[in-house]
Order: sequence, then structure tokens, then C-alpha cells
Amino acid sequence: EREDAYSDQIHAEDTAAVLKRNFEFYQALTKKDLALVGDVWLKSSTVQFIFPGGKPLIGYRDIMAMWQNSFHLRDKFSSSVEIRPSNVRISVRGLSAFVVCNEDMVTQKSTQRLLATNIFFKSAGKWRLVHHHADSRGGAEAEHSSESW
Repeated sequence: EREDAYSDQIHAEDTAAVLKRNFEFYQALTKKDLALVGDVWLKSSTVQFIFPGGKPLIGYRDIMAMWQNSFHLRDKFSSSVEIRPSNVRISVRGLSAFVVCNEDMVTQKSTQRLLATNIFFKSAGKWRLVHHHADSRGGAEAEHSSESW
């Protein structure tokens, strides 16, 4: 019984930490904070990024170069974008976790909703993003379910 309580506490702590990292990712994108974006990602040649309309990127360096370019373009065209996660679902299993959520991209003129999957891996005690995939098909929404993952 004591072991189960400890396991539940660890699971709850990991779930909260993943939720925080997921929020930090979107906060960093909104603030165009390249250092925080870099801290969220695992520094590895195997991390992946897939976004609508773009080719898949593999590797920390390529992903960070893309974000740097994206932030520069947003500055150049004075584009203000707030990126908010909504309908967040988290599943933590050992050292890996995945998050399925909506990405609400809010500008002065419109809101675009993407469906995203973020996969995290716990490395050196910190949860790091290893895979991000966003899809714009039909303004899909992450659905809540009563079923356990």
C-alpha cells in the first residue's frame, strides 16, 4: 500500500512536470524566447518536428535554426502571435510522456486551431521535448475521453 502511494505521488509529480514543460514550450513560442525553446527540447540529433506545410525537421540544430528564422520573420513583419494549448491530455509512462492538445494560434485578425502531439523524454531528471507534430486538418480538436490511456 505504501509502495502504491509512492508510485502515485511520483506519477502525479511527473504528470505535473510534463504539463509545465508543455506550457513552457508554448509560452516560449509566444514570447519568441529562443533560449527557453532550446531548453525545452532535448539536445539530440534524433528529435523531430513536423508542422503543416513544412518538411519534417530532424535534429536539434535544424529545429532551433527554424525557430530562430521564424521568430526573425515575425519580428520583421511585426506579427504578434499568441500560441495557447487547450484540451490538453497527458499520458506518462516511465521516462516517456506524450501530450495531445489543441494549439490555438491567436493573432489580431484571426485564430487558427491545430491539433498537436508532443512527446517528452525524461533525461537527467528533466522532461525534454523529443517530438512535435502539428496538423491543421479540418480544425480538429483533441477530444477528452473518460478512458484511461
